[in-house]
Amino acid sequence: MPTTAVPALTGIRFFAALFVFIYHYGAGALDKAGVLPRPLATLLHNGFFGVSAFFVLSGFILSHAHPAAFERASQYVDYLVARFGRIYPVYLLTLVLALPISIATLSPHSALSVLLMVQAWGNAFSANGYTWVLQAWTLSVELGFYLLFPFLVTGLRRLGTPLLLGLLLLDGALLIFGGIPEIHPDVASDDISHFPGWLLYLSLPLSRTPEFVLGILLNILVKRMQGAEHAKGAALAPGPRLAHSGLAMLLVMAAMLAVLASTNNPHAVGAVTLLVGVLIALIYVSDNPITRVLGSRLLFVLGSASYALYLLEFPCHVYLVQWLQDPWGRVLALPVSVAVSVLVWRYVEEPSRRFITRLRRRGTAPAATPMAATPMATPMATPMATVAARDFRSPPSPGSAAPG
Repeated sequence: MPTTAVPALTGIRFFAALFVFIYHYGAGALDKAGVLPRPLATLLHNGFFGVSAFFVLSGFILSHAHPAAFERASQYVDYLVARFGRIYPVYLLTLVLALPISIATLSPHSALSVLLMVQAWGNAFSANGYTWVLQAWTLSVELGFYLLFPFLVTGLRRLGTPLLLGLLLLDGALLIFGGIPEIHPDVASDDISHFPGWLLYLSLPLSRTPEFVLGILLNILVKRMQGAEHAKGAALAPGPRLAHSGLAMLLVMAAMLAVLASTNNPHAVGAVTLLVGVLIALIYVSDNPITRVLGSRLLFVLGSASYALYLLEFPCHVYLVQWLQDPWGRVLALPVSVAVSVLVWRYVEEPSRRFITRLRRRGTAPAATPMAATPMATPMATPMATVAARDFRSPPSPGSAAPG
């Protein structure tokens, strides 16, 4: 059965979604206006990195939420139904809202690919991933991750720790030297000289898989460290043991910001992906003022609504700019998008997820124990970290991250 949510990891989702939002609708305009210092402009132009953060967080949280092996076909089906209930209702709502904006560019074939969430399953030279709703290409990639996850996590958990550490080093090298965070649809429109050619010809879910695998590997290794200490008599709950880990977290965050504010080099951005993995692992095992803030009621709500924010930012921004004269459309885009996303999370996303989960449970034979719906991690993400099935009026207590 999936385990409880990690409130602090839900909280950081909002910052990843906010980073992407500013990248899409603020970085270019502010840079052209010349009002930003160069480091800040560089940081904002690296806002696409929020997608990488979602992908790593997705692998980590899914591994946390599914500690048991997938031993029966019914478990795999239950898992997929839970994933569908988690992401598709808001995805479909976004497509409906964006249809008047994008209908002139749609063909029956492209529209069907978006409805089936396979629009980004081509290679990086195809622009099909941007069809209908630009950000939705990451959800298409995430769907590929979901289909692979039960097999990846089952296989990796069978490996010894030394081999897992070796795979972690290999995965990190691939992220850095492959410049993987910058692989996206229509990548040929950019300078592609820094990419290994073979990576660009893979299906996008495969070329971006190292980010997802990084999250899985880190979760497995952290769980094993916790288990080893528990076997020696230490408390399994990591909070008190790492109560003073705030300094380490601040150093990691400072290093991430320093790199992202100093260069757009894809290999450097790939290295930051490793740092975000370290940060996620530290948050997971820590109980300190930073994790308590990230797990607070406000950030829990905003983080829970980040998936809706990531998708709905496109129609909200376009309609506001059309309806209101500049600069009000752009100024109000963020607060309006955040408010709409919270409402959609509360009154569309969560009720739909619970309804779909109940339908699956009713149709499951008593002999097959269904897996409960798992809050998922997603993008621009991602699109795409855990969202707890709780009323936003009663979030979990700050710092209550429980080991899976």
